[in-house]
Amino acid sequence: MSTLQYVSLAVSPVLLIVIIILLKNKSTMASFTNIRNSIFFGLGGALLLYLSSYLIDMVWHGNMHNMRRLAFFVFVVIAF
Repeated sequence: MSTLQYVSLAVSPVLLIVIIILLKNKSTMASFTNIRNSIFFGLGGALLLYLSSYLIDMVWHGNMHNMRRLAFFVFVVIAF
């Protein structure tokens, strides 16, 4: 991966940390468990999608010309 790809992957976590710090300073909420849970579930979903896309690319080598493969990729992997 190139440096630009690493930088683009780092933008979202940095913004997330900045927003959480701002929320903690501005808000009077006692607990941020809902925010923490949504962050972890979102991270888990994104990692699952990235991993499944990587595995399908390893198996099919990016060959999506067959209609069954395309339907499987769209309806099973992406929709999940």
